[in-house]
Amino acid sequence: MDWILQHLQIVLPIAAAIAYLLKNRNQRSSDDTTRPNVGDVEKAERTRRVQEEIRRKIAERRGAAARGEGQPTIRERVPPLVRPVQVPPLDPFGGPMRRIVKRLEEAATSIDQRERDAAASVLERQQKLADEMRALEAARVVEKQRAAQIATMTSAMPAEMAGRQFQARDDVMTQLRDPRELKRAVVLREILGAPVGLR
Repeated sequence: MDWILQHLQIVLPIAAAIAYLLKNRNQRSSDDTTRPNVGDVEKAERTRRVQEEIRRKIAERRGAAARGEGQPTIRERVPPLVRPVQVPPLDPFGGPMRRIVKRLEEAATSIDQRERDAAASVLERQQKLADEMRALEAARVVEKQRAAQIATMTSAMPAEMAGRQFQARDDVMTQLRDPRELKRAVVLREILGAPVGLR
């Protein structure tokens, strides 16, 4: 209690603010209760119209019942029977049923024929593929034989090539012994060789 008295300058503004807020809240809630909502007015008007419509319909039915104009009887509501036009006459010895069975048998035979045709086309395609495979296998065998021949020829070449290389080297060395040929070789090297800047 002493604290409140000592800090009165703080407590009074806080109490005044709380009182102001409570007063505004009470004032708003009283305004809301006195003023009807626009949506509520429309709902009430719609409800009133629906109730009037229901009362009017009930009064009309009561008036019709009093005059003897009640609901139509079941016999009045059912349309008269109409004989179907497209019904074929019944054959005492199987008639429509025999035709249905015949159609089913025809459909089954046509399906069987289609399946046979499809199987024949598949077999024909497989036969063509087998022929192509045999031709490719024969070509592969021929290529393999050719490769073997080339391999035997190239294995015999290194000995001949080595002999030719030594002979060419000897020819070049004998040519370079001649001073004119040596000059020619130097000029050719300068012309055909790498540029001086890249050496």
